[in-house]
Amino acid sequence: MGLATQAAIGDDRETHRLFALACSLSGISLPLFTTTAHTDSCTQHGIEQEAVFHLLHTATNPRYQLRSAFTRGSIHGHIYLEASMNSSLVDLLKRTPGTRCQNLQYTHIPREEWKNLLTIRDSDATPIIGEWVLISRGLYKGDLAFVSSMQDWQGVSVLLVPRIAYSDDCQPSSKRKKSAIRPAPRLFDPIMVPNYSRIQPVWLSEHIYQFGPLRLENGLLRRSFDFHSISQGVLHMPSEVFFAFHESKHSEVLTAKFPCPLEFEFEANELVMVLPTDKPGRIMAVQQYGLEVELLNGEGNVHVSWANVRKHMVQGDCVEILSGSHQGHQGFITAVQESSVTVTEFKRTLDPTSRTMKVDFSFGHPACTLY
Repeated sequence: MGLATQAAIGDDRETHRLFALACSLSGISLPLFTTTAHTDSCTQHGIEQEAVFHLLHTATNPRYQLRSAFTRGSIHGHIYLEASMNSSLVDLLKRTPGTRCQNLQYTHIPREEWKNLLTIRDSDATPIIGEWVLISRGLYKGDLAFVSSMQDWQGVSVLLVPRIAYSDDCQPSSKRKKSAIRPAPRLFDPIMVPNYSRIQPVWLSEHIYQFGPLRLENGLLRRSFDFHSISQGVLHMPSEVFFAFHESKHSEVLTAKFPCPLEFEFEANELVMVLPTDKPGRIMAVQQYGLEVELLNGEGNVHVSWANVRKHMVQGDCVEILSGSHQGHQGFITAVQESSVTVTEFKRTLDPTSRTMKVDFSFGHPACTLY
């Protein structure tokens, strides 16, 4: 059932009710959890057990009218009390480690929900370090995250591209609810925080900042999620997320295996360039984390990650742009630079002018596909 700790004190069930008592770290607010599994980056996971242990040793006197105190292994941010809330117990709770001190927050749980609370199943997720997972709840629902470490409370510490509104660029219109507005994913940049902002980033060490309750490392957000809040089986990722993780140059990400970006289209026997040496090769097999490529200089077959391959393009090739502001346009390559190509659009009208577009294919991004 996932009951972590329970302290039984007293036997009069009829006068007792079940309460969810919020726990927090340094007064940081947490959302209320009752019968749904959830976690928050502001929680010091494990503080719930400390609170229960404290009550186990101090609430033995009948005047506290505390029958039991327990936690759930898959729910964080609250402990649960079967008690008759009275002034003596409230005073004790204010002195309990991990509670909100003078600003106690507790909510009565109706008796019909007791069974649901006690029978919540632990997640079947079995993530591993270095795996990519999909966030399934909250602000980052639908976003991909890199599993950095495992937690002993059925949770993981992950790195993901933060969604932070630095100023008024994410204010909802009068016709849209505020909760429906999500900042775009982008690497954290302390310079983008306006001077007038009430929260300023705090430098902790090289490339690491504290921004309010958020910890940012190399522009990426480090955050904890329980197993109920993630799903496995990631096969692809959006190219913008792919680029952001690479741009961060986070030490853990540099050695990560990246799944194929959604916009990448490579096929067997296709010619490619292997970076950073720009050696030409032919694709022998398309794999989840890259390509098996036969180098045309006779050096044999090599495995190439998605970050180190790009289309083999030369002037005169016919291409279609697959992503970006020029997505869907077709044309001829009129110039090839180190990390981009210039595409002149096909003319379908009598208009003598032709649109010229510069398309980036850094990190192997196949912004253009040959046909």
